[in-house]
Amino acid sequence: MEEYKGYGGTVELHDDQIVIRREGAVAKIGGQGATREIPCSALSGVTLKPATRLVNGYLQLQLGGAPVRDHRGDPNSILFRHKDSARFEELADILRRRVADNVAQGVDPTAVDFDPGESRTDRLQSKTDRLQSKADRLQSKTNAVTASDTQYLGGWSGHTKTYTGMSKKILRVDTNGVSLVAFKTIFTIPWSVIVALEVEGPEQASQRVTVTRALAVGVFALAAKKKSKAAVLIVRTQDGEEALFQTEKYTAPELRTKLTPFISQLRVAQAQSPAPVEAAAKPSGVDSDPVEQIRKLGELRDQGLLTPEEFEAKKTELLGRL
Repeated sequence: MEEYKGYGGTVELHDDQIVIRREGAVAKIGGQGATREIPCSALSGVTLKPATRLVNGYLQLQLGGAPVRDHRGDPNSILFRHKDSARFEELADILRRRVADNVAQGVDPTAVDFDPGESRTDRLQSKTDRLQSKADRLQSKTNAVTASDTQYLGGWSGHTKTYTGMSKKILRVDTNGVSLVAFKTIFTIPWSVIVALEVEGPEQASQRVTVTRALAVGVFALAAKKKSKAAVLIVRTQDGEEALFQTEKYTAPELRTKLTPFISQLRVAQAQSPAPVEAAAKPSGVDSDPVEQIRKLGELRDQGLLTPEEFEAKKTELLGRL
C-alpha cells in the first residue's frame, strides 16, 4: 500500500482499490465526506491539474465511464500543494496505467457496482429540486379554490357514493382537477375528462335538471332549504355526465368569481380542441338530420362550449347539406 498525502486528505493505493481519506477543516468545509473506498475496476479516467507556488493543484478520478464533474466539492478529487506535485504526478501516471490495464483486460467500468459519491454540485442541484418542488406545492395551494360545507350529490360514474346531510366535506379545485376532501382526498375528477364548469344557485339548478342529472341524483336532490349562502357547482365531463357539488360557503356569484380562471382555461382548451366538441355534438344514436344537429350545436353554444363564430361556421356547413 502506498500513501499520497494531499491538502485535507490522503490517497491510499492498494492492489485492488483506491482509498481517499478526508481530514481537517478543509474536508468539512468542502462537504466531501470521510473515507471513500473505490474499486480499481471502476476507474475510467484521471485528471491532473498541476499546482503552482500560488495555487493548489488537484487530482480527480473519473469513475464508471461517467463524464468529468466539477472538481470543486467532488468526493473523487483531492487537492495538493506545489511541494507535493512530484508525488501526485507519480500517482496520476500509476492510475493511468491501471485505466489502460482495465481496457486491455476488457474490464467495463460502467458495469462495476460502486458508490460514485455525491458532489457539491449534485447536492446543490438536489437542494434546488427540493425547493422547486416545495414552491410548486405552495403555488398549487395558492391557486386552489376551496369551499367547506359541501355536499356531493352524485352524477359522476367515477364515484357513485353521495355525501349529503351531516356528511359535509370540502370542495377543492386546483391543478389536479375538482376534488372532494375530508381528512384526505376522497376522489378527484381530473381535468383530462372535464369539459366545463358551471355555477348556479340551488333553485336555478333545480329548475334546469336534465335527464342525466335526474338519473344521477333524483329530481328532488337539489330541493334543499334556502340558505343565505349556497351555490351548486356542475362539473360536465366528456362522457356527458354532470357531477354536482352544493356548498354553503359561497353564493353562486362568489363561487363563480373564484373559479373564473379555471372556467376560462377550460373554454380556451375547448376552443383549441374541436374534436371533443364534435364528439359531444354527435353522440351515438343521434339523428344525423342537419336541423337537429344545428339545434344541439346551439345548446353547446349557449353552454359556452362553442363560441358564436364556431357555431355559425358549423351552422353554415350543415345548412349546405340541405
